[in-house]
This record gives sequence, structure tokens and C-alpha cells, in this order.
Amino acid sequence: MNPNTNELVRVKNRDIRDLLRRGFIPIPKKLHHAAEYRLGEKDSVVVSKNSGGKLSKWAAKKRKEKRAAQKQMVDGCNNYYFGGK
Repeated sequence: MNPNTNELVRVKNRDIRDLLRRGFIPIPKKLHHAAEYRLGEKDSVVVSKNSGGKLSKWAAKKRKEKRAAQKQMVDGCNNYYFGGK
């Protein structure tokens, strides 16, 4: 699932490296049943970002973790002096 777009794809004869490059990350095993139910017969669906379901909550958590990591990295850079006048 790509937490940024909430796109859920069935990994079947797909290049996993390509999916990882495009921002997809594997969902936890406990969400596999919800993912199969949501996908049905389709190979790809977009899960609503505000549905309140298990998959959308998991994706929101991943987006929050990513923002926190980016903020921490930027805050860490404030401790360095880069020179200048």
C-alpha cells in the first residue's frame, strides 16, 4: 500500500522493487484479510483517507511517522553552523 496516495495493490507478478520505489510498503499480516476484502477481484483500489477503517488508519499512522522523521531530521540540522557572513 502507498500511504501517501492510499492506493492498495495486489502483488501478483509485479516487480516489487518498482513498487517500493513508487512509495509502496508492505502492510502488516494482521491487515491482509482487510486488504483482500477491500480488493475483491480487482488488482488495485484507492482506500479513502478518512473512512476510519483499519487500512486507512494504518496509512495515516505511516504518514504521521514519516512527517515526524522528516521534522526530526530538519530539527537536527539546526544544530550545525554552515558559515556565511
